[in-house]
Amino acid sequence: MTTDLAKAPVNVGDVVAGKYRVEAQIGSGGMGVVFAARHMQLEEPVALKFVAVDRAADREAVGRMMREARATFRLRSEHTVRVMDVGELPSGPVFIVMELLEGRDLRAELAARGPLPEHEVVQHALEACMALEEAHAAGIVHRDLKPHNLFLARSPRGGTMVKVLDFGMSKLDPELFEGGPLTRPETALGTPRYMAPEQWKSAAGVDHRADIWALGVVMFELLTGEAPLTKLRGAERQARLLAGAIPTPRELRADVSDATSRAIMRCLRADPKVRWPSVGHLATALRDAHPELAPTQERQEVTRTDVTVAVPPAEMRRRAAVAFAEQTEAQVVPVAPPTARETPLARNPVPSPRGDDFDLATEVRPPLFTPAEMESQTPPTPQAPRKPAGAKAHAATLRSAGAPATLPAHIAAAPPTDKTLPMQGAPAHAAPQPPPTAPLPAPTAPLAAPAPVVVQSPGPIAQALAPSSAPSPAGPVLPPAPPRPPAPPRLDTRGIVLIVVGGLLSMLVAAVLAWIVVRSLSQ
Repeated sequence: MTTDLAKAPVNVGDVVAGKYRVEAQIGSGGMGVVFAARHMQLEEPVALKFVAVDRAADREAVGRMMREARATFRLRSEHTVRVMDVGELPSGPVFIVMELLEGRDLRAELAARGPLPEHEVVQHALEACMALEEAHAAGIVHRDLKPHNLFLARSPRGGTMVKVLDFGMSKLDPELFEGGPLTRPETALGTPRYMAPEQWKSAAGVDHRADIWALGVVMFELLTGEAPLTKLRGAERQARLLAGAIPTPRELRADVSDATSRAIMRCLRADPKVRWPSVGHLATALRDAHPELAPTQERQEVTRTDVTVAVPPAEMRRRAAVAFAEQTEAQVVPVAPPTARETPLARNPVPSPRGDDFDLATEVRPPLFTPAEMESQTPPTPQAPRKPAGAKAHAATLRSAGAPATLPAHIAAAPPTDKTLPMQGAPAHAAPQPPPTAPLPAPTAPLAAPAPVVVQSPGPIAQALAPSSAPSPAGPVLPPAPPRPPAPPRLDTRGIVLIVVGGLLSMLVAAVLAWIVVRSLSQ
């Protein structure tokens, strides 16, 4: 225990804030001093952390003390020291009320026992990862992670557990915390032995991956007894760290497993982009290397929105395998093969009763007559009028229905008249006409009025012929076809050439006239 009474703003026996009685000084540092105290009403032991007397007027020191209180108060992990209150003495120094921990930090543990067993180091690292994972999700970067700030405290359930201390040098996300930054961009803040390479030049520009580097150095030191390349000094050590010329823990200690050694060495990559993406990935790799330390239940991951997500052990092992790979191929999302174009018929198997609907399966209109009606010698029964199709579409309809592209015999054999239009499917030869000198045939009895017949004509109208009292010739009589509009005049090749040549000559004449005008003006 380090004590420095000159830095203490209070003495043993003093009452702080009317409720905390100071019992003993338990530690001091460059910016503050820590006392053990007791809540007078609750009889609960607490720790009081004060700004040192010589730093009480330092605005940066006071700001960092308050920042530590605000950052730590938001964290709820059992592996983070708990902050309960904050206050200020009448003389000026501010203080933080924290839980009082029993035990010693990992620096003292390493000094007392020497290099620790691998399973203990991995267990300490996993508990530190839980605290850092919550801090990083809350926008807090510790920036001063080292064995001094990892406290091996006695657990209420028995045994020990790691508690992360001292967030006084932490970096807070300005989007989540009010107040400007306390660290200037050119400031190198932290403990040099545990600082990431990007932290050497600027502590303000680091992110959570600086904590991953520091945690890798801590694990390396707990396993081997010393931090990487501690025997080198200055520029030589920095050059080797940047080049990745670092001996692995397995090279310095043969009983360290290869999986643990690889997990630590990935923390010590000089380029932050190739380190572990998060402490959650590091924890997954360590659990995969030591399944006996992995929890039987699902691990809870804390997100930036304070939502916990359950991750099964199988998924954690999969993440570790992916993270260990140097290069991973992008996941290919299977795409279903293209299916046939969906049509209304596919959605509704019952055909629509409307006569003018398209059959999208064949892209033609349904036939007006069934094959049986086409072969029948009797007129078909009257049907509702349907929108007629063109001659080509009608022929295609007949072929798709399996019927010959001909009309019924009683229609095709009817003699043509001056009002009868040529019909699709009629015989090519015309009925024989009587010679002009031959006598006219004797009139016969008037034929019975036939029933109305619906006849499909190539014109745009299909009409039902009503019975008439006048004698009707054999076969239906259709209305005359409407006159066709005159075709627009067409330009032949010669006309097009003349137009183009005339346009070019006009442009040439205009250019010559313009040139003459310009020259006359210039003179």
